[in-house]
Amino acid sequence: MTAPATPKWADLGLRSASAIVLMPVVLYAVWQGGIWFQMLIAVLAVLIAQEWANIVHGGSSRLFGLLALAGLSGVFVTQAQGLDAACAVILVLWLLSVLAWLKNAGTSSIWSLLGVFYVGLPMIALYLLRNDGALGVWAVLWCFLIVWAADIAAYFAGRMIGGPKLAPLLSPKKNLGGFGRRGIRCRSSFRRLCLEFGFQRFSSRPVGSNSRTG
Repeated sequence: MTAPATPKWADLGLRSASAIVLMPVVLYAVWQGGIWFQMLIAVLAVLIAQEWANIVHGGSSRLFGLLALAGLSGVFVTQAQGLDAACAVILVLWLLSVLAWLKNAGTSSIWSLLGVFYVGLPMIALYLLRNDGALGVWAVLWCFLIVWAADIAAYFAGRMIGGPKLAPLLSPKKNLGGFGRRGIRCRSSFRRLCLEFGFQRFSSRPVGSNSRTG
């Protein structure tokens, strides 16, 4: 006997409610900067570490702690001691992950060697980007808006178009329709947004100006 089919839009209400609650919190933290933004990306680091540990390390709490420490170091060590110190800490944590991989040689995936960098380096990048005095807040907001728009486009395209599953074991609901639509739709829509907003914001040359003279 087959299991009853799940309605196509069954999770739309939960996703919408989550977005309504979380998006203003994220936007406020990005806009305020300081400790608010640091706490935001610290939470992101822990969530990324948990997902990586679940996918690559079979939910190992020990390796989750190592990955989370890398992400938190990317935030707070960068803030307190600077980029060099944060990179040094992440390098030490990576060496520990290498030792763990060697200890489990033959059973651990080669992806185990990338987790510390995957979690830690983006946190450094986000922290430094947000603390750019002139354009940091706009750059980070732009990153979040692009990710949100891509995910929304992929969600609706995946539900309406469907197609083969991309990685059933890792993400059972991701399919080829959503993946393709994400790239096509976002490329066309954000190209216009970049011209109208992003280019004006990040460049002194007005939109539509001609670089040729005479």
